[in-house]
Amino acid sequence: GGGYGWSTPIAGTPEAGFLARPEYYGMLLFAQAGPGRLVSAKLSGAEDAPLLTAYALRGDDGHLRVALFNKNADKDVVVKISGSAGLGAGLMRLEAPRLNDRTDVTFAGSVVGVDGRWLPQVEERVPSENGLFLVHLKRASGACCRVICAMARVPSWLVRRNSARFFALIRPATCTIASAPAVRRSSAGMSSR
Repeated sequence: GGGYGWSTPIAGTPEAGFLARPEYYGMLLFAQAGPGRLVSAKLSGAEDAPLLTAYALRGDDGHLRVALFNKNADKDVVVKISGSAGLGAGLMRLEAPRLNDRTDVTFAGSVVGVDGRWLPQVEERVPSENGLFLVHLKRASGACCRVICAMARVPSWLVRRNSARFFALIRPATCTIASAPAVRRSSAGMSSR
């Protein structure tokens, strides 16, 4: 790592110090999904947001994690996550104040320090509606959503003994992700697109 190339995730020198670039924050987001198995993430309604991508993983702890990237420069989207019997969900956002920003990037409200340390500061609660988790994803941003699954509370000794049956119960066939343009609320409470 290091140097000052355009695509390097860490830029700098030992004398001047190092800086995590946006690419590093993207890798950090994926790292927060943790070890596990990939599950199918099907996008529906993506024609409204053609640069929306999603990746789903069933963590070794049984929880579902979805990495979302809205690469649309001009529109926010609302993402609805289904496919898991979730008790609740948390969200860590990857954001920058400007689209082409290389220095003011944050993940979970925190920056990576010059010493490489990162400590998440903000994990939002994700609202749900009729069994779907709703994530408002700003333009040119990303997020890691962690869905807390009821079956993940099974003791580890039971998982080891009955792993084939256990994973058949908790692993959804797919994670369905529907997107729609975000609706903005005006000061009068009226909604507009």
